[in-house]
Amino acid sequence: MAAITQYMVAYNFRIIARSIILLLGLIIFSITFISGIEEIKGSIDGIIMNSPYFLAWLALLSILLVSWAWELVGGITIFIVAIGSLYFFYFYNSTYSFSALILVFTLLILSFSLIASWYLSLDEPE
Repeated sequence: MAAITQYMVAYNFRIIARSIILLLGLIIFSITFISGIEEIKGSIDGIIMNSPYFLAWLALLSILLVSWAWELVGGITIFIVAIGSLYFFYFYNSTYSFSALILVFTLLILSFSLIASWYLSLDEPE
């Protein structure tokens, strides 16, 4: 009975982490993409000038695709991206934003969730 509970916890960690990362990534990607369009009255120049912002979120969504197949690799990669974001926002750039801090810590918690899901499902029968 304990093994079934362990696999259910792993499954719940997996589903919750993937869903929240997908939701965050899509919402923030959409906002940054649309803000680039609005910046220069709907021209392609606004999209190109704003591309560093929305390409970062597109990269996170790509990492999420990797974590769909390999949870450990995706969890570690998202952890590294979150630590890199923390370094960039708070130590290198000195842009202290509470919302960015919440977002970084959310990604850290979700990366641990993916790693925990992988660990809990190690000896799961196929």
